[in-house]
Amino acid sequence: MPKITQKKMLTQDMLELHLEKPEGLDYQAGQFVQFEIPVEGQIVKRSYSLASTPSDEDLSFCIKILPQQLNGPASAYLPTLSVGDEIAIGPVRGRFCVSEPSDLVLIATGAGIAPIIGIVRDELENRGTPKNVYLLFGLRHEDDVFWKDVFDQLVERYPNFHYTLTLSRPSDTWTGTRGRVTDHVQNHIDNDAKYFLCGSPNMVKDVRSFLVEQKVDPKKIHFEIF
Repeated sequence: MPKITQKKMLTQDMLELHLEKPEGLDYQAGQFVQFEIPVEGQIVKRSYSLASTPSDEDLSFCIKILPQQLNGPASAYLPTLSVGDEIAIGPVRGRFCVSEPSDLVLIATGAGIAPIIGIVRDELENRGTPKNVYLLFGLRHEDDVFWKDVFDQLVERYPNFHYTLTLSRPSDTWTGTRGRVTDHVQNHIDNDAKYFLCGSPNMVKDVRSFLVEQKVDPKKIHFEIF
């Protein structure tokens, strides 16, 4: 079983977790694994997308920790673990991957950024894509913001990467972009691009419907629901 190498809370309810990369493990950016969570003598499996790229030395995850009243076994268990502890994971799965070079529009909310950031970094850092990579990332409040430093560093290094961070419920002092991601999708219509959507069921449904209305080929719209 891989050991935890890093663990930190990005916000009050968003956990960044790093695990040792098992020897011989191959995967594509955007795929996921299942964690095996012990619950009262039983094993409960929970799926988490890889936020890392295949060239990274470890496996990283971005996991939303649910309130205790929602009775999430993983949310109760994972915060109790420490660096050096082991956790069992299953084989790599999923088809939420980029198959060939293309302009990309990636849209995420909350923990849905996990596979998206893996795809973004893999395209820019490993594949050296000359295509444009656009990220539209939605959160609620200023206190929910994380990884902005990561996005800013990618912007500095790669002129073909662009991102918009928008808050749906910002305070009056927020000077950045406001509104839900659905309010800004219209600025990212590109019939030649491929779309990757990951987040809440309502967001994915609404964005996909809007894109289809704008004559985007449904075959170019890939999505996963968190």
